[in-house]
Amino acid sequence: MTYSFVDSRLQGLLDPEAEALMLANPIASDMDVMRTQLWPGLVRTLQHNRNRQQRARCGCSRLARRLRRRSRRAPGGAPATTAIAGLMVDGPLVPEQWDAVRREADFFDVKADVEALLATADPGRFRFEAAQHPALHPAQRRASLRRWRAGLGWLGRAPSARSQPRMDLDRAPILFELELAALVPTRLPSYRPVSRFPAIRRDLAVIVDESTSAQALIDAVHAAAPEYLRDIVRVRRVPGPRDRFRSKKSRFRLDFTGVIAHSYRR
Repeated sequence: MTYSFVDSRLQGLLDPEAEALMLANPIASDMDVMRTQLWPGLVRTLQHNRNRQQRARCGCSRLARRLRRRSRRAPGGAPATTAIAGLMVDGPLVPEQWDAVRREADFFDVKADVEALLATADPGRFRFEAAQHPALHPAQRRASLRRWRAGLGWLGRAPSARSQPRMDLDRAPILFELELAALVPTRLPSYRPVSRFPAIRRDLAVIVDESTSAQALIDAVHAAAPEYLRDIVRVRRVPGPRDRFRSKKSRFRLDFTGVIAHSYRR
């Protein structure tokens, strides 16, 4: 069980741009403001486990409401509430064992979990874009989750104790937050007939400028591809030729349904 009250100092680190609602009579010194996001509670849960020698993977999720002041000009009145989902992952990707090399869960592992969550809500509408967030590590990967140019959430790595001593964490966890309204309405699964023709898989390799994002390349492929394109996956990224210092080579796997095989035969 957790509370809607959090530590103002921790919330100031994770959400410095939001104006929190102060409590007149807090029940504890570290529960003196109403939360403006779920990250302070998730980080506090991680601190509690780490302080009790829980060194295995720690993953916490939460569905709750955040409370923010409606307007700085009107400090009174009821706060604005928004239902959000929060996720925090820290530690190894798999439990310690002899058959797998120990590897810490990273940005892309949590991004895959988020994409699985969005799979029932028309994933084609969502985009991950590189962006700056005051609470996320400036030297690590971080992204804003957007739909139709509207920001819906954030994904990135929190600062560790080395870069932010007040976080009191020996390792930096991966944090994610999303407005629940983005998941409604969901897209119900529907039956698709199985094609009588075999599927087709093609590889596409391109050399582009280093500043070109993978999402921009995927959008360009979707815009030019026929309706038979089922999936596109980026499988490799290598530096470009030596004579082009600011270039990179990306290879994609394109999967087409069996319908296109019939059109090829024609």
